[in-house]
Amino acid sequence: MRDVFPEPEYKLRLLEPEHPIWYAEEKIDPRQLRPVWGVEFGCRTSVVYLPPDPPADPRPSLSCLWSCRGRARREV
Repeated sequence: MRDVFPEPEYKLRLLEPEHPIWYAEEKIDPRQLRPVWGVEFGCRTSVVYLPPDPPADPRPSLSCLWSCRGRARREV
């Protein structure tokens, strides 16, 4: 990311648990929170990076968690 955004203010930073990414589509269970890094460019998070989990201890993908929560709520 340093090659794309060489300016120090646009470096990858850890996104806090209050960041909208955790609730913009569907609220994520706090037990599923994990390190999510982002680059803030202007007034938005332009880049999101999720480091891979170790193969021995994978967690569900966030896209699956968002999708499943929305579907479960609509079926009720």
